[in-house]
Amino acid sequence: MSLSSSGIGNTSLYFNPAKNPFLIQKKIQELGVNYRSYSEIIQFNNSFFKHVSQFLQNPSYSNLFLHNSGQEENELKGGSVSVSFLEKPEDKEEDELKYAKKVYQIIQQLDSEVSLGAVCVLVRKRSEGVVVANYLSENNLEIVS
Repeated sequence: MSLSSSGIGNTSLYFNPAKNPFLIQKKIQELGVNYRSYSEIIQFNNSFFKHVSQFLQNPSYSNLFLHNSGQEENELKGGSVSVSFLEKPEDKEEDELKYAKKVYQIIQQLDSEVSLGAVCVLVRKRSEGVVVANYLSENNLEIVS
């Protein structure tokens, strides 16, 4: 596979169902139970995908989100989900750091019993992840990427 400058290589290998890069035949198996996540995360995801389904233009995606995205909980109870919205700053330099600063602020406000290893930060682009990782590292927070 070749990597392009954007970090994404030959995506047709992944998104073309006729091609299989493995030596064994692929088998799609839906797992009803989410064994990795805590109950609050599973409940959030189930509610989020059901809610979002009504706004999707493509009927296939809407149906998928509404009827086939729900998962059952496992024995792990608890967890937390935080969703924040940020105002767009006027200053371009400040704009680059706004998300990183918000992530740092949220981490600082976490209960002391929460392990940093249990925290997951989602970004849209790799470049945004780099900015967040650098900011957290500069503020003495260990990260795993």
